[in-house]
Amino acid sequence: PVAILAQDKRNLPSLRDPTRPVHFFPKMGDEGQQEPPGTYTLVKETGEDTNSSWGHTGKGRVVYPNGDQYDGMFENGARNGKGVYKYWEFGNPPNEQLEFEGTFKENLKTGLGMMKFSGGAFYHGHFLEGKRHGEGTFKYANGDIYSGMWENGKKHGKGTYVYSTTKYQIVGDRKSTRLTPVTIRSRMPSSA
Repeated sequence: PVAILAQDKRNLPSLRDPTRPVHFFPKMGDEGQQEPPGTYTLVKETGEDTNSSWGHTGKGRVVYPNGDQYDGMFENGARNGKGVYKYWEFGNPPNEQLEFEGTFKENLKTGLGMMKFSGGAFYHGHFLEGKRHGEGTFKYANGDIYSGMWENGKKHGKGTYVYSTTKYQIVGDRKSTRLTPVTIRSRMPSSA
């Protein structure tokens, strides 16, 4: 079977619809990436394996054709509930996302979760429809940290940015792409 890829979420049938085609998957739920195409094997909690998650409810483990792996809960063939999604990091271009651990709803990341990236970066916070949304903290590979509110995958609202090298903090309110500083603090090392 070949996966059918959907470009527009509005045209998707419900994942609960038993008449939807086998291997019909919406966006994976991370920054617009698509579900890996092709065939794969689902290993159920019982040890039984099948070439589709179609209709499966319960725990399962999948290795997708592109090397991504998922180990967690399914509901009627879709990732629903707690799970761990590991991204294959040797793609072309290399994948910066390494692993997501958290909750899924109809294949999309939702609720509280942790996304790990290459170089030691991570995001720990809330997701909605596959994107960072609500309160969360992002630690960048260079050690800088942003902690605050997110909306539709972008920083939005109150937040604090801390520079790792100087420990300077910018506290402000982010609208769109600009941070409006409210306070800039410096943490100077105390003298001995």
